[in-house]
Amino acid sequence: MKRPRVVTRPDVEKALFLWVRHMEEKGENINGAMLAEKRRRFEEQLQVPDDERLSGERWIPSFCKAYNIKEHRRHGEAGSVDLEAKNRLNFDETSFFAL
Repeated sequence: MKRPRVVTRPDVEKALFLWVRHMEEKGENINGAMLAEKRRRFEEQLQVPDDERLSGERWIPSFCKAYNIKEHRRHGEAGSVDLEAKNRLNFDETSFFAL
């Protein structure tokens, strides 16, 4: 049998999950270091006592598995594209064509 996943701070976990979904909607890539830093910031904002804070990155795989979060890496030219600039360019080009 699987060992149940223990969540000590559901408020921090929910905030982190919502942040991940927001970043995914924007098309941003998330990695373990970003998750760890964002969790640290949420713990500060929510005034979590030091003895209840998670340190290190051992919690990240179970968090990702629980919420079906996958890390996607862009390689080559796709990894170097500035998506904001690309979207701006595509938007600007539409004004050249009459509907």
